[in-house]
Amino acid sequence: MIKTNLLNLDLGKNPGAERIIIGPFTIALKQDYEKKRALLEEKIDVETAEISYTKAENSVLLKSNLRKPPNAIWDIFYILSYLTGRVVITREQNYRFITQYSGGNEIVEKHDLFEAMNLAWENRYNFENDNEKRPLWYYFEYIQNSEIENQLIFASIAFEIIQEITLKEVKLDDGVDSEMVKLSSLKKELKKIITKSDISNQLKTPLLNNIGNWSSKKSVEGIRRYLFERRFLHDIQVNDDVRDRIQFINRLRNSILHRGQVAEPQNNISMEQIFNFSSQLIPGFIEDYLNSKFKIEHFHLVRQTHENMKGFLYTGKYPGIKWSIPL
Repeated sequence: MIKTNLLNLDLGKNPGAERIIIGPFTIALKQDYEKKRALLEEKIDVETAEISYTKAENSVLLKSNLRKPPNAIWDIFYILSYLTGRVVITREQNYRFITQYSGGNEIVEKHDLFEAMNLAWENRYNFENDNEKRPLWYYFEYIQNSEIENQLIFASIAFEIIQEITLKEVKLDDGVDSEMVKLSSLKKELKKIITKSDISNQLKTPLLNNIGNWSSKKSVEGIRRYLFERRFLHDIQVNDDVRDRIQFINRLRNSILHRGQVAEPQNNISMEQIFNFSSQLIPGFIEDYLNSKFKIEHFHLVRQTHENMKGFLYTGKYPGIKWSIPL
């Protein structure tokens, strides 16, 4: 029997069970769990539980081509950390994590944790290849960083991967293809007009470059299709207000991916709003993807978060943020 202490596991106050079984693992809370749990507000390396097992299979959630296949205890680390928003690890094996800063969200309510843990364990095989696992890996880089711009770099990369995975087998039709054809034709015509015009060469070059950067299937229209596939949109066809908010999401993501910084304020949107919405929306898309893989979408808090994000697209408002996006 192998036994080792588990750091930072928070099952809430008076969790109702001192022992939890997940697959081949048994997690037993420390006798002074309540006292140690209270320390988690100030410390990030508190031994709140003990994990034990006799023999465990190889990890499913870590990279498949590692030279030495890791033990499935790493799958427990990922699942517990993801669901609780804290980096849950053993002291002997914390070398994989740069820091133990815990900046994630609680994905389910405390009273749903036991059921969610076992569902996630059973469904971890839904990550069929390394590319499908990458959003999970990047999410863990996200929750370990205390600087919002660093967090959003990892979150935005994960969002890009998720979008590509979601759209890989989806034909961009239902008006998307036709709109892109129209946009492509418009770009060609404008380029011809500008090239033949009397505008100075000093202005022609930036104008032509800007037109060349207008939208693509992977940007605004790609995001729109992704949002529809993931049920954030009721219909693939949207009004101008919803389209503007999709463009806002695209701008948040592109600024981080291409410039390495949070988007600059514009259209009466303050920098504080930019930071607030960035920290909610982009990670929210990753959580939505991971929740679907782990098959935990039916839990109340998961459904509520999904509805909040859908509400933003249709109203510009998001709970906990006192402003709405004035689009």
